[in-house]
Amino acid sequence: MTKEELRAAVEAEFAKQQGQPEPQVEEPEVEEPKDGEPYQTKDGWEVVIDLKDGSGTQVFHDPTLKGLIAKLTKAQEHATRKIKDLSRQVKESKRELAKPDTSFEPSTLTEEEKFLLGQELQTNPTGAVAKLIKATVGASPDEIREALTEGRKATAALKAQQEGAAFVTAHPEYANTLANEQAMTKYLRENNLAFTKANLEIALDELTEAGLVSTHEKEQERIAPVRRVEEPAPRKKHVGLSARQSVVTDDEEPKPKTLTVDDMLRLSPDERKRIVMRSVGH
Repeated sequence: MTKEELRAAVEAEFAKQQGQPEPQVEEPEVEEPKDGEPYQTKDGWEVVIDLKDGSGTQVFHDPTLKGLIAKLTKAQEHATRKIKDLSRQVKESKRELAKPDTSFEPSTLTEEEKFLLGQELQTNPTGAVAKLIKATVGASPDEIREALTEGRKATAALKAQQEGAAFVTAHPEYANTLANEQAMTKYLRENNLAFTKANLEIALDELTEAGLVSTHEKEQERIAPVRRVEEPAPRKKHVGLSARQSVVTDDEEPKPKTLTVDDMLRLSPDERKRIVMRSVGH
């Protein structure tokens, strides 16, 4: 008993002997325990945990605070292990097991089976034909249909990948982003166009003009002004009639032909005089 309780008991007994009413002892206000925080009780320690998910509250109790902490730690370990188990189960549920390779091998029907199939053709033609295909090919119609569908999908996906790679290679200005890919795919789908390089080029032109597809900024090509290179003048050679006078001709040009009498007559008197003067060295 604490000193306060002892004092209150003595005062109550004294008041009772004096015929006075017992003094009212105000009980201390009990603070509501906070969620997740341990609090002391008359016989130990407790903590209340409410996950707010409709599952109710969990109350942990132990005579000592150290024992309460040990229980909380164990509960936390159990919850962590449970979460890991649930996560593993979710991952395992998403796994896709590899399909075993199947080889379609035909089977030989016995005479009795052939007879039964002949009878079934009259009552259930579809079922009989399915059994006959299974025996002949080694696969049921459903298996054949699935194989054909998967094969077509794989072929279409490979062709689309090749067409897309060819388009990207041919158009380096195209920005290969997720937004552009979605816009291009939407254009092809809405216009019922196949996923080909030619159709992708059509979509690129239309969507670029509409501002719905972004492209890389083209680098400005800096072309230096073309300098006109003068061809070197052909080397000249001097063919002289004398050491003092010579006639200059080009290597590429043909040698001047010898003038005939008719040629001389067609020249003017001054031109005839100059030719004669050159020939005599004047």
